[in-house]
Amino acid sequence: MKKVVKVSATIIAIFIVLLLVLPFAFKDKIIGIVKEEANKMLNAKLEFEDLDISFFSHFPKASIALENLSISGIGDFERDTLVSAKEIAVAVDVSSLFNDKGFEISYVGLKNPSINAIKQKDGKVNWDIMKPSDTPEETSEDESPSSFSLKLNNVTIQDGTILFYDDSTAMSFYTDKLNLKLKGDMSAKQSTLECNMQTQDIYFGMGKVPYLKDAEFTMKMDVNADFENQKFTFDENQLQLNAIQLNLDGWIALLE
Repeated sequence: MKKVVKVSATIIAIFIVLLLVLPFAFKDKIIGIVKEEANKMLNAKLEFEDLDISFFSHFPKASIALENLSISGIGDFERDTLVSAKEIAVAVDVSSLFNDKGFEISYVGLKNPSINAIKQKDGKVNWDIMKPSDTPEETSEDESPSSFSLKLNNVTIQDGTILFYDDSTAMSFYTDKLNLKLKGDMSAKQSTLECNMQTQDIYFGMGKVPYLKDAEFTMKMDVNADFENQKFTFDENQLQLNAIQLNLDGWIALLE
């Protein structure tokens, strides 16, 4: 009996050591993957201070976190930061790092994200940063299509900020303290999505006229999502803007 306990304790100790050591072994590989994928997909500058890897947060999957991340524009928007975040974390199936089927991501979490969206008078927007996939210059012999496979079932946002300004119409929107929890199988053809959101300090205005100021909004909603046909039907939902309670009924579909 003592031998069994001793062997079990040894196995557990080795397992814990592996969980502590493996992140360091994977770190350089994953940093290379992140930078390679960013260069494939973005016409923008992606920077981050550090990358942390843990097997404890979403075991048996690996948790990968980029700290103090920023995405800034190029060209007309070179001085603008489109997205920044204290941390962006994802849960990745470790085995997918060693096959050619793509890296499976099941969770995305953002801490203190800030989105700064701008539209110029000439119609140019700073969020148009994705490289087109059908242009000849993007498909050289050394490049391959993006290898991320999103099998999301959980998305969270903590203390987010969104700023939108349209210089062509002088329309502005701002919100702070945005918190979001989205659950559901987003890789299935059909799924029920559970969405909970709260946000504060909402501002909306045109020119110098404010239509909303210091408003609060909460939402609790179930959505029946038909991803194959891009149709989303509202189910149980509760929405509230300040003291006004709202309810949505119906569906929306995205046109191709």
